[in-house]
Amino acid sequence: MPGFIAPYPGIPYHSTEFPSGYHPQDAKELFNQRHSVLRNASDRTFGALKERFPILMSAPPYPLQTQVKLVVAACALHNFIREEKPDDWIFKMYEKDTILQMEESIPPLGEVEQPIMHFEASALDIAFETEELEFTSQTRDSIASEMWDDYIHDLSPM
Repeated sequence: MPGFIAPYPGIPYHSTEFPSGYHPQDAKELFNQRHSVLRNASDRTFGALKERFPILMSAPPYPLQTQVKLVVAACALHNFIREEKPDDWIFKMYEKDTILQMEESIPPLGEVEQPIMHFEASALDIAFETEELEFTSQTRDSIASEMWDDYIHDLSPM
């Protein structure tokens, strides 16, 4: 998907693949480890939103602009409730790092089928997809390298 920065393939990804207290050995492992943590946090956030606002679990029969407004309104209300009642039961339920029912319903990224290039597209479209993939790969490498430099810098005073 253009613009999506995927984890590195062939490198451990899920927290279950990293033993407790494990320190990444290189930039790719660190990137995948942090990508996984971020994905878990966003999964929990979307889980809480869907729990509180079930309309978000399906595409309602409204125009796209109305659907967008529904999501924005749900997020605004979610943030308001978070501010006013941080001990709300839904927040408590989704604060845990291990939500089995969510993780079971979401396949690991390594198991998701890769998109197939559409050969009926024009040469310009295919070049754009290849260019976009190259750009996101370079962006991922740049982010991973910067994370690794910060990680090494933070470890050196120890």
